[in-house]
Amino acid sequence: MRENQIIREYFINGKSMPKIAKEQGISLGRVRQIKEKGLRRLRMGKARRELLEKFDIAEAGAYRGGLKSYREHDFTSIVESMVIKRQDAQAEYESRLRELEESRKTRMR
Repeated sequence: MRENQIIREYFINGKSMPKIAKEQGISLGRVRQIKEKGLRRLRMGKARRELLEKFDIAEAGAYRGGLKSYREHDFTSIVESMVIKRQDAQAEYESRLRELEESRKTRMR
């Protein structure tokens, strides 16, 4: 809660750290620490969300694996294999979309 408050005051309301420290009744150093901790948490959360959205990774265990795992995926890592599958799916989707568009144009004539 305090992290959100300090970050909001600093970045959105444009208050200086000494002013925030005075209003909160804490030291300037503590305001800096809280602000940095809050920013770290925001960055880590965003990075995790991006990974989940881009690669559909359900858990960190997907990164682990040995030689057996590489053999199962044509000697690529699990992450590379997932990216390749996603690219193939995207290409297939775009191909079908073009086919539907051509079909629609043909019916319109």
